[in-house]
Amino acid sequence: MSKILNFFLKFFTIIIITTLSLELISYIFLKFDSTELFQIRNFTEKTNDKRIFTLKKNFSENINKKWSVISSNERLRISKYDDKTSNYLSESNLDEKILFLGDSVPFGWGVNVEESFPYLFQKYNKDLAVLNAALPSYSLAQAVERYEKEFKNLKNLKFIFLQIYDPVTQYGLLGTNWDVDDNWGNFSKQVLRPYNLIDINLPIYGEPRFYNYFKKNYIELNEKN
Repeated sequence: MSKILNFFLKFFTIIIITTLSLELISYIFLKFDSTELFQIRNFTEKTNDKRIFTLKKNFSENINKKWSVISSNERLRISKYDDKTSNYLSESNLDEKILFLGDSVPFGWGVNVEESFPYLFQKYNKDLAVLNAALPSYSLAQAVERYEKEFKNLKNLKFIFLQIYDPVTQYGLLGTNWDVDDNWGNFSKQVLRPYNLIDINLPIYGEPRFYNYFKKNYIELNEKN
């Protein structure tokens, strides 16, 4: 009996040590792994809803030497000449407004906001307050969710401009496996869906780091192929 007990004690000890070692090694690797899978960029932050991510407040940074991203306190992309503490979303602001929603095209990916479509639109439509609420990689479902969460109660909203490319690419990739909430923010789940891999979330601890590291690298190899 004691031999069987010792065997199980040794077995579980080896399992625990191996698991802890894998977690530590994965933690170190993840610290140096800059793989971009979830489209969470420096100027965005994750959310716990269908938006997946949204624009950070009061952000200002050069993306590279050619262009920068600046955001207001209301999570709108603005110019360096604009007031970061603008109150476009407050009930007291009665200006007639047009809201630009969508992906990288209305956002103005790769150019300063002064060269983006919403900003140029403002130049020729001075009677409207132009709000740039687009975000790169956003899908239709994400844009709708952002409107519901952040702009639904916007006063004096006269027009909404919506430009969306996705979910065309997700549908093209997945076909009948496509889901209405698929987007580049949850692309990892899309890639792994055909393999029926389970979501592992341990109570309090969350997802094991070695499992997260495995998925990230699996997706990266899949994308390259």
